[in-house]
Amino acid sequence: MRKRCLCLNPVKERRLLSRFALTGECGNCKISASIDYYDYNTKKRKHVDLEGKMVSMVCPVLRVRQIDEPSWRSLVSTLISAEEDSKYLEIPAENLFDIATRVLKDMNMYMIEPEITSTPRLFTGVARFYAECVRGLKYASYVEVVGKSRSRLILRAWAEKEDALTGFYYKMLEEIEKRTDIKLFVDGGSAQYNISTTNITDSLIQRSTIGSESEVRKCPVCGKEVKDNAKFCEDCGERLD
Repeated sequence: MRKRCLCLNPVKERRLLSRFALTGECGNCKISASIDYYDYNTKKRKHVDLEGKMVSMVCPVLRVRQIDEPSWRSLVSTLISAEEDSKYLEIPAENLFDIATRVLKDMNMYMIEPEITSTPRLFTGVARFYAECVRGLKYASYVEVVGKSRSRLILRAWAEKEDALTGFYYKMLEEIEKRTDIKLFVDGGSAQYNISTTNITDSLIQRSTIGSESEVRKCPVCGKEVKDNAKFCEDCGERLD
């Protein structure tokens, strides 16, 4: 890669920015650079080698690998994860689900049979994906879409290494945003490292209802009564805690 800049001055700083588009996995690489310039004082051309820098770069080239759901669930519990949860989008849920799953299949990921529920008022779709790269690193992803005329997208990604996850994760975001022409996601996702802990939340504790009437569960957005085990409101599609 070659770049040209204007005349260099001893008392002024000048910077050049280069962007690298990787086409394969590089692992630990050394990036080096040099400067060729004409010195007007000596009237000669000069060459200076700059100190190299070691970086770890991964741009996965994925291969389809079949997997069943129990094996998929067991695998992702050992990987590093990142997650995005979009706001409500003015895109029909069925269309957004088709777009998101098509993007991941086009990235050479194997899709386990999706779980789809569609009623006149609510659509929910869940799909799980898996692939391996040419070096054998494992990648997984999860897509969930809820809504009807408006929709909400939950996207998760897993990889074995942090540097592998970064390129994979942002590639998914970029491809989905490119096809919808909408910035889908909140600023910054969350990364979670090795999952060997158990989180117990208040909602998991079983309370006794002896001597008291059971509390009616309602959607916090529209107020509609919902079933105790419901994950989403059937009226407005809001995700329930």
